[in-house]
Amino acid sequence: MAFRKSVRIRYVSSFLLIVIIPIIIFGIFFYLYDVASTEIGADNARHAAFGQAVAQCEGMFDRFMTAALQVSADLESLIQSEDAFNLQLDSPRVLAELQASEQSFPEGAFAGFYVHGQDRVYLSSGIYDYEQFEKWFSSPPNLNMSRFYTRLNTLRTALTFALIYDRPPERQDDRLGVFMAPVPYLSAMPSCTAFYLFPQEEISSGFSNTMGEFRGNVLILSRSLETVYQSSLLESGPDMEELLHLKGTGTLPLGQYVVLRSVAENSGRIYMVTMERGEYYQASRFSKSVLLALMGALVLLCVLLAVLMAFYNYRPIRNLVWDLTGEDPDIASGDELGSIRAAFTRSQARNEQLLNRMTTQLDIARDQFLLRLVQGKVKTPEELKYYMSCLELPLEGDMLLCMVGMVPQVADRRLTVERILEEGKRRSEEARFWVTEAGFENYALCICRLDGASADSRQAAACAVQEFYRTVGIAGVIWGVGLPVASALKLHESYLQAVAVVQNALLGESQSIFYYYESTMEKENSPHDVSLPSMEQSLLIESIRHGDAEMALDSFNKIVEQINQTAASFLITQMLCFEVLNVIIKVFRQIHLSANFSQYSVTDTFRSLPEFQRQVAVVLEAGCTEVAERREADDTQIRTGTLQFIQQHFCESGLSLDMVSDALHISKARINAILKEDLGLSFSQYVTILRLGYVKKQLVQTPDKIQDIVTSAGYIDVSNFVRKFKNLEGITPGQYRQLYKKKPNRP
Repeated sequence: MAFRKSVRIRYVSSFLLIVIIPIIIFGIFFYLYDVASTEIGADNARHAAFGQAVAQCEGMFDRFMTAALQVSADLESLIQSEDAFNLQLDSPRVLAELQASEQSFPEGAFAGFYVHGQDRVYLSSGIYDYEQFEKWFSSPPNLNMSRFYTRLNTLRTALTFALIYDRPPERQDDRLGVFMAPVPYLSAMPSCTAFYLFPQEEISSGFSNTMGEFRGNVLILSRSLETVYQSSLLESGPDMEELLHLKGTGTLPLGQYVVLRSVAENSGRIYMVTMERGEYYQASRFSKSVLLALMGALVLLCVLLAVLMAFYNYRPIRNLVWDLTGEDPDIASGDELGSIRAAFTRSQARNEQLLNRMTTQLDIARDQFLLRLVQGKVKTPEELKYYMSCLELPLEGDMLLCMVGMVPQVADRRLTVERILEEGKRRSEEARFWVTEAGFENYALCICRLDGASADSRQAAACAVQEFYRTVGIAGVIWGVGLPVASALKLHESYLQAVAVVQNALLGESQSIFYYYESTMEKENSPHDVSLPSMEQSLLIESIRHGDAEMALDSFNKIVEQINQTAASFLITQMLCFEVLNVIIKVFRQIHLSANFSQYSVTDTFRSLPEFQRQVAVVLEAGCTEVAERREADDTQIRTGTLQFIQQHFCESGLSLDMVSDALHISKARINAILKEDLGLSFSQYVTILRLGYVKKQLVQTPDKIQDIVTSAGYIDVSNFVRKFKNLEGITPGQYRQLYKKKPNRP
């Protein structure tokens, strides 16, 4: 009915709210007079007892922390004097320390000690391997489900959690809790962990001693919202999700329940006690008869006044709707304000969606432009100026240089590079550097703006970038720094110089920043003992690997020029030329190039240095051209392989961006860039489209159950998928099957 949504009804509701305020004030007066004082007294008593219980539990955890610190202090000399990963199995000192620390613990608690990387655990009763340690419990918990050993090996801060048991709820107090504390080794990263297992009955008895016998649930969570203790005395109570969304401390209402919530100041542990409202406020009494009679009379008066006021105020709104929409509200839908609000909401949603899409596309376009820039594919100032204007990249008016970050550890290289890109892109628009992934190489590329071309400004910029990443917890990165250039069109030179100096760096050195410099040929022992310039040689190698013919010829010509200036005789010149030839041939063979020297008449003899220079230049240009074409083909293959992999595995429930990245050995940022460039979709959107198409096809072509089809498509939560399907298609999967299912042809 149109009148049901009419703005006149909304006017009535509005005026009812206005005139009903006296009723609310009158009700509040009675509430404060009769109920509030009683409830406040009961709440204060409950809260005081709850605070004592929390203090008692925190005291027990503090004793564990004190014991861990004592173990750390007593065993410091032992850990420093012995190999921390090969402590002797009969270490009496460790066992003695554990036995001594247990004397101050609650009854039934015991201490343990673990050295990272070992396969044994130290207890006060002896030393056990993993299997013996699990059998040591009378009713073993599920240590793997509790991630017990993983936490032991990766712990960095103190942690409290509950072991997972297969026991009925009424025996929850028989379970064990765990308190772990890292033990530093040589004042650096923790290499050992002290842990303490205690019966959770200590926690339940602490609450019953202070709060008395009560019917309620007790929940203790760690700082990371992991369950430390949980009891379920109520047959039904609020869900865990509702409890996790609570904020603040003190007494918090939650529907028909009341929650006492406290957060420990030092440890960050969250304590919650949930009770039914009736039990919580047992002493409260409230007489409602008089209040209801008075409020009933006032409500009738309010309704009459609201109807009269709405009648006289509706006409201006109706005229406004006509001016804005050009339609009579009674003819349209009857919900005048609702139609205007819906139109505005749709417009706002479209604008936000467009803005988000433009922002994402802008980031991808920036990355692609920076890659083309350092690869030397941007040739003219006009093209450079156009892209800088469109992508809001201020690369004019300053000196620029490239830095390349390489991670020596192969296992962590890709993840560290992704962190470098993620943290670097969070900087503000006023940042003086931009980061992106360096194409096929697993490097982090950083383009910096400088205040000048001096060595000091280059060093200051490199140190600033390194210090920024150290502050966000990224260390162990080796940075190569190229020479400053005055134009962004020359950034490919600085990029190759940075790559060359990183490849030429000795990873065993203590420094982590290496600067490119134009080296000269050096004489080692005699005027006839001459060596090639190392920097130019590295630059020549990386130029060939990247397919940059311009830089390869430039570095080769510089080497030839220095040979011409330094060699004392033609014999030395020939020797150095053969050395250059060996370097180039070695690179060609490593990257399996088809171009070779024999087909271009480069022989083992030549009559002059210019003749040698001309012959080798032809081969270099041909080889770099082949590398550039191969890199383009490899990029196409990676794009095709990425899409094919997702299409082949989209029905797997474990499919994720991390899984695709690990399987194809490419970064998550590049996978997202490929999907955005080729399809205009994010990873999750593309997977959803593939799965949705599969489900729709199975609904029409097979008689399988909807639940089985959804599960086979990779979804675990069927109800969540049904909601998503209805939002996208407008109907449920069952309705879709009835609407589009193929019917057999009649004979």
